Amino acid sequence: MRNVEPPSRGESIVIPDYIQDVLGHAPVISTEDVSLYRDFLTLFAVEFDPQTPSEWFLVNDLVNANWEILRYRRAKTTLIRLACPDRASELIENSVFHRDGFSHGQFRSQPTAVGRSQVAEKRLAEYGLTAEDVVDSAMIENLDKVERYDTMIERLEDRREKLFREFHAHRSLNPQTAKQKANAIVDQFAESVEPEESSRSSSLAT
Repeated sequence: MRNVEPPSRGESIVIPDYIQDVLGHAPVISTEDVSLYRDFLTLFAVEFDPQTPSEWFLVNDLVNANWEILRYRRAKTTLIRLACPDRASELIENSVFHRDGFSHGQFRSQPTAVGRSQVAEKRLAEYGLTAEDVVDSAMIENLDKVERYDTMIERLEDRREKLFREFHAHRSLNPQTAKQKANAIVDQFAESVEPEESSRSSSLAT
């Protein structure tokens, strides 16, 4: 297995011009890095070494499937993270340790505070709660949405596996590859026959 070094940001992507024209713009959303996507495509191109347009399109589909899997995983994490402040407020409000001085805004005004801020953790501890309690509860409360993300990820993973199989099946039918396999079989057969011929010649000589 080859070691694939990530291409530097200043390095041009080695993709045939006609392939770039057909693939068009990178399918990224506004918060995603086009350069990172191009680097991702290059890494897959290095790994699979596509030789024909069909192989390039399969590699491109593989890149997109993996890219979308990463996107949905980030979205699932974001969903839980943004749900934590409201869930922390609800847990505290329902806690037997609830005090009149609590304000929902203490957490809701800081959507990334839960689990990262010592102040937030200290405040939770006053009500017998931990950051893990909040995160776990937020995930359970949003389980339907989380499962929808998981379903999308699972479908993309299935599609990715199908693309892997399609690529290898196509590569196995490639005329050049078939010729190389045939030559290898012939060479292997020749190597196995040669010792037998030598042995037979020796027997006749004696």
